[in-house]
Amino acid sequence: MIRFGGRAHAGEGVAGVENAVGVGAVTGLLVTLDGPSGAGKTTVSALVADQLSRAGLPVLHTAQPSRSALGQLARRGTYKYHGAALSCLVAADRYDHLTRVIEPALAEGQVVVCDRYVPSALVLDRLDGLDAAFVWNLYRYIRWPDLAAFLAADVVTCLERAAARGHYSRFHGHDLAMAGREAALYREAAGELERHGHRTVVIDTTAENPSAVAARLADHVSAVRRDGPISSD
Repeated sequence: MIRFGGRAHAGEGVAGVENAVGVGAVTGLLVTLDGPSGAGKTTVSALVADQLSRAGLPVLHTAQPSRSALGQLARRGTYKYHGAALSCLVAADRYDHLTRVIEPALAEGQVVVCDRYVPSALVLDRLDGLDAAFVWNLYRYIRWPDLAAFLAADVVTCLERAAARGHYSRFHGHDLAMAGREAALYREAAGELERHGHRTVVIDTTAENPSAVAARLADHVSAVRRDGPISSD
């Protein structure tokens, strides 16, 4: 399933990205990928960054938590920190990463492809006992993505993929019921972003080859570049 801001867009292929924008016309664009553990974010984000780069666009592939000392503390601290403490720690890394890495790249006209961003906080922080209002308020000054991609997959498939990859966080390795709640919260987060006027795309990766998913996402990047910004409330 693919949903793009409530509107359907026909696929163009990677070449469409270059044709739609032209290398000389590139301006910064923030593309984020979020979704349950095992949905394929890390693999697809790397592939879409590569496809966009091969199409002639300047691309930065990055991830959150970041590689900074602050980001690694957040990544490794999920067993030590809980609730608001962990939420604020991750938010601090997110704001720092935005200032030091993402915004400079956008200012240079790069397409920034980020593996996890604020939408994950709207899910994981709630799984950790916080309410949505707390999370929205914590990120009231954040730069929101130009395209927020949500990867989804069958719950059992996600659990099997995550187990095969290995767990490094207490947010991995859920039982079936918790994994189902996580998936539902990601669907809710996608709907919330769309209602706030942000461009969203939801792609089901259960039976899709990662390269095909990346190609579809590259098509949506092309559509964002072609259509320009949309209003937000």
